[in-house]
Amino acid sequence: MNIDELKKKYNDIKIDDLTGFKRIQVKENKDEEFYQDLIETVKQYDGKISIANGIVGNASKEGFLQAEEIIKKVIDGINPEWTKKQKAAYIHYQMGKLVSYSPDFNFRGRYVNSPMANDTRNIWKSVVSGESVCNGIAALMRNLLSRVGVTTSELSSGTHNFVLAEVEEGNIIIDPTWDLKSTLYGARPMYFGKTYEQLRQEEEHISDAHKLENPPENVVEITDSELREIYHSIGYAKENGKFIFPLLDEVNAIKSKEYNNMEEKLNDFFTMFTQKFPKEAVHLSETRTILETCIYELGIEPENLITKFVYDKDDKYCQNPHLSLFIDDEEINKQMMVLDTDLMQIKGIDISEFDKNFKLHDLNNVQPFWKKYLSIDEKTNEELEK
Repeated sequence: MNIDELKKKYNDIKIDDLTGFKRIQVKENKDEEFYQDLIETVKQYDGKISIANGIVGNASKEGFLQAEEIIKKVIDGINPEWTKKQKAAYIHYQMGKLVSYSPDFNFRGRYVNSPMANDTRNIWKSVVSGESVCNGIAALMRNLLSRVGVTTSELSSGTHNFVLAEVEEGNIIIDPTWDLKSTLYGARPMYFGKTYEQLRQEEEHISDAHKLENPPENVVEITDSELREIYHSIGYAKENGKFIFPLLDEVNAIKSKEYNNMEEKLNDFFTMFTQKFPKEAVHLSETRTILETCIYELGIEPENLITKFVYDKDDKYCQNPHLSLFIDDEEINKQMMVLDTDLMQIKGIDISEFDKNFKLHDLNNVQPFWKKYLSIDEKTNEELEK
């Protein structure tokens, strides 16, 4: 199929003739037949071509086809006989494996890097890079669901985007971004099938992420027991409804052991984590949250743990974040650690050395939390004045 034939068959797509290449603008709600035709068209086209969802981003021919191979593996895992709820649950559970929330895209509501903004929102670029943001993640989920016959629409509060999916009994609300940590690490999804009222009650006085001017109608709740039944039917929960959550089993095993002190226990946990969960650990945003949960579970109080994204001082545009952990517990005196995703280690580092090598995001106007732990002779005059 050539481009003219594609345009004739699908007259709602837009094809731009730009300088030196063609750009195909695609809506998120196209079906599987359309994508098979699009793949054939892109493969046959000899010139330079790019694919955008809406007007977002320009995925190259190579990037588009690479992403489609990844997407095909997800679609192939779906049983055509499943209900729409089962299909939606399955797609939701794949999102954590497909993408990670990109922590350096947006800082306190300000765009850091406009080219990156397009990349993280373009469906195919985000699949290849493994990084996206909430509206890109919502667009990707809608794209996948549309291919398996589930109609969706986008919900947006202005600061956050999530998904409304039509199932047999009505509409269900799904937030794939807020559930990335659960779907990456095999835990129970917390934002699949909650009602609008439940979402708003949970975030009352904390956030307006899900606050909508026009809340959706005919929304049905998926209760805890139904959710567990759905996920058992597609292979992600056991017969008793418990989710196959390997990291929790490891944490419970560590909790059952005897250690001389907290430092020894945490070191055992960090060694286990980096050895058994290396693929998951590179998803920094989700790993940050899951590590906080595990460390609390092992006995560190929340007020004694600080996790932050930091950047090498020579990272001019703050595009490559590192995850730092700082523990100030009675048994662990001011221990600084950094997750090294290249060596796959959580390494201890002296605070002075940490200060020499890392910075907070350049748009952050607060003093780095670790500065107060430096000795006086290590602080600059400017820092002392602050």
